[in-house]
Amino acid sequence: MLYKIESAVLSVVVFAAAATQAKASQVFDFSFSNTIGNVSGTVNGKVVLPFNGNGTGAASDVLIESVPSALNPVDAAPFSFDATSWAGQIINTFTVTNGQILSAEYEADQYGPNPPEAYEAIQLNFTGNNELAYTPSVYAVSYQDVRNENGIEGLNFSPAATPEPSSLTLLGTCLLAISGRVYRRWRRAAGPVCPS
Repeated sequence: MLYKIESAVLSVVVFAAAATQAKASQVFDFSFSNTIGNVSGTVNGKVVLPFNGNGTGAASDVLIESVPSALNPVDAAPFSFDATSWAGQIINTFTVTNGQILSAEYEADQYGPNPPEAYEAIQLNFTGNNELAYTPSVYAVSYQDVRNENGIEGLNFSPAATPEPSSLTLLGTCLLAISGRVYRRWRRAAGPVCPS
């Protein structure tokens, strides 16, 4: 009876992990460099798309991983790093064909939180602009930005080399289940442990 229950549990776990695998996402690195903004340097990040293969959809994450130091004042620490968590989501659409992002349009912005009146925004091919901008106050006349107007050609998209978490989950779950069964069989074969 115990063997049947173990087999049923193992089957359910493997099925659930396989279902998670079917919902895997695609991750792309992106970067753009300044040509007309007032801060020199490059912005690097990742775009996570919640679908596999060819298609069009909204990114589940737009991660800002590194920015020029001049754009990120130490006292303000403005970037929350995931632009999809910002309050202002203006547009979010990405198209993948044959493993490459061939079209994209994304814009997000937010006020605050550090300091509360700060403003930050990102554009990826929004009306041809690629920009990351920051101002410590909405009342400021000027702001800092890394910007180019080179459209999709000004963005360097490439598939990110990251393992799929669902594959690792499936492997780990199977190894855990197998090791549990081996351990129980070994304990049964060893017999009861007698106290000394």
